[in-house]
Formats: sequence, structure tokens, C-alpha cells
Amino acid sequence: MDAGYKMEPDSLVAASSHMEGHAEEFLAAVERLRGRGLAWADDGLIEGFVEACDQGIRDWVEVLAAQGGALRATGMGLCVTAATARGGDKAAADAVAGSTGDTT
Repeated sequence: MDAGYKMEPDSLVAASSHMEGHAEEFLAAVERLRGRGLAWADDGLIEGFVEACDQGIRDWVEVLAAQGGALRATGMGLCVTAATARGGDKAAADAVAGSTGDTT
């Protein structure tokens, strides 16, 4: 029943690329939102509402920025994991080859 665990470094690199793409989308949205201001014509009657909306938008922009950063960090982590796995596989193969006298 136990099929074991196998990690494919190439699939991690591909996933990393996808994560980076998503991170770029999130961060581009953040820049677009930060570039816009609220253009409300407030006559004082809805001041509290305008302030609450403005704060909500600022908070949402910060959430998007954090998510973009998390996606980027995850993508980078996947690349590091792939490189580490490849290095471990090579070291193990070299160790086995060295212990058996095989130099191929």
C-alpha cells in the first residue's frame, strides 16, 4: 500500500514559476491601487463613510501586498528546495559510487 514519497525537482521549479507569476499579478494590482486616490466629493454628510472606505481600501492594499510577498517567497522556496534535492541526490549517488568503486 505504501508507494513511498518521490519529489521531482523539475515540478518544483515549474510550480515556482507559477507562484512568481501570481506574485507579479498581486503586486501589480497593489501598485495600481496605490496609484489611485479616492475621488469622493465629500460635503461633510458622509465623512464617516468616506473615512471608513478609505481605511478599508488602504488595509486591502496592504493585504494584497503581503499576499504577493508570500507568493514570491513560496516560489523562491520551491526553487531552493529543488536545488537542495538535486544536490542531495548527486551527493548520495557520488557516495554510493565511491563506496562501490564505480566511477561512472
